[in-house]
Amino acid sequence: MSPTAPAPKVEITEEQVRDYLASHRDPRWAALAAPFPEAEIEKLPKAVSKDDKDYGQCVQGSRYSADGVFCGKRHARSVHLDYVGHAGLTMRLNTVVGPENWDWDSMAHHPSGTPGIIDGGMWITLTILGVTKKGYGDAQGKTGHNATKETIGDALRNAGMRFGIGTYLWSKSDHAANLHTDPEPEGNTQPSRESQAPEENREQRLLQEARDRVFAVHTDLYPDLSPSARMDAVRAELIARKYNGADLADLNSFATELEVERDGALPDAPSAEDAQRTDEVQS
Repeated sequence: MSPTAPAPKVEITEEQVRDYLASHRDPRWAALAAPFPEAEIEKLPKAVSKDDKDYGQCVQGSRYSADGVFCGKRHARSVHLDYVGHAGLTMRLNTVVGPENWDWDSMAHHPSGTPGIIDGGMWITLTILGVTKKGYGDAQGKTGHNATKETIGDALRNAGMRFGIGTYLWSKSDHAANLHTDPEPEGNTQPSRESQAPEENREQRLLQEARDRVFAVHTDLYPDLSPSARMDAVRAELIARKYNGADLADLNSFATELEVERDGALPDAPSAEDAQRTDEVQS
């Protein structure tokens, strides 16, 4: 009786692993990261200069808007970032995963048991479907009960971005803030945002270049998708591959993977371009 031949070795490709992860991932993660309706998107003033103490009403003709958006609120000269408020974030969580499947807690507590605000800010943990991420929030120097609520909302949004909730709003707004800062009305000598924060601007530029690279390669792979469908597809792929869409190294790694899929070859090592971009922002 002849000996039994050994079973042939089965090779599992990276593409098969990615397909498995994509098809077996809880669809609620992608739903959490879906774009918000325009009606739920608000405007958050962000001061052009942290040292600007000149506060006033943000109305037409005043110096307090640096981007042509007039919110009517009282603040220093600012650009206006798109964001989703505390109520919108809570509604998204309750609708997608249910109120019983998420919770948050402060990482520090006062002796009374209330959440601890230290040096004007608060670190929290946000747990969704058993996964926990950290976040930080503050009220930009404000005080009182309303400031506490604002700090909690800011921390929840910050932690929510780690799950992909509203991340696209912050990245898009920060990029727009760097590109669109109107000059001061005549008679003001406030320095421009570019002269105040070159390092911040450089990082945002590199992040946007990485995002542009991702979308360019994705377009090569799937040319028939509409812009909104492509945005959803890229966001879902980032989540499936466990990449942070706001991290430079992750974005460049994701772009490299897409280029590999497009070119039909596996990378031997990170490209020199990826290493240069990552080193530049970390230097």
